[in-house]
Amino acid sequence: MIKAAASILIFTFVLSSCRKNDRSSDIEMQSSRDASLALASWNDVFRQTDILASAQADLNTVAGQPFLTNCVSVTVTPALPNTSFPKVFTMDYGNTNCQGPDGAQRHGQIIATLSGKFHDSLTTITITTNNYFFNNNQISGTYKITNKGRNGAGHPCFAETVANGSSTRAGNNPIAWNSNFTREWIQGDTSATVFDDVFLISGKASGTTSQANSFAVFIDSPLTFAMNCPWFESGTLYLNPNGLASRFIDFGTGSCDNQAAVWIFGTKSTLYLD
Repeated sequence: MIKAAASILIFTFVLSSCRKNDRSSDIEMQSSRDASLALASWNDVFRQTDILASAQADLNTVAGQPFLTNCVSVTVTPALPNTSFPKVFTMDYGNTNCQGPDGAQRHGQIIATLSGKFHDSLTTITITTNNYFFNNNQISGTYKITNKGRNGAGHPCFAETVANGSSTRAGNNPIAWNSNFTREWIQGDTSATVFDDVFLISGKASGTTSQANSFAVFIDSPLTFAMNCPWFESGTLYLNPNGLASRFIDFGTGSCDNQAAVWIFGTKSTLYLD
């Protein structure tokens, strides 16, 4: 009887320990950090392409806007006076880190092939990278943007996909990323500057963390992205890592900062974005 009771106690202790350890594993933040980095990396590729393409008469109806950074060289092939498309647009940040006014470090190349002017309906833009780094994270993959024209609300919309995307921190394994998003241009589309533009992003993504755990992302309320801020200012998403509890990530209520709230099991933690 004593042995049986002792066995029950030992089993209960082991089971309790396992549950505690499982719970400790389930509140990890790495998957949230990795998915957020991949999301931010490709959004910044859009931001750079939009800003720099908008400054080119070859590629945009209204040109002459200021560059986001003074240490990038841009080329358009074929350049004006040749008005034909497609055009290849190369943004070259050099071989060493260049810090832009937004505080981000970049080097390498973003290369975009445009079927028409950037803001024209039905234009498709296919973007690749060449040894490109964003804040010391190497970014590679194929990013396709299609201008779908105006929606029922009169807002221009873009369909966006990233295929075989990868974001790699120095000394870490790659974060895999594939996404299918819609970007709705809700403010600034009639002005001559990109810096008053605001977008809503919705859709879903999937990937693998730097620790080789797969995950899925579902945007719950559209992410708000203003071109004058490098961070998402609001919006929420669900992150579902394989074998772990769902994470609810909240980017806030309109402040331009590098913080998001992550909720796991009803407990809130602060995620500081790369």
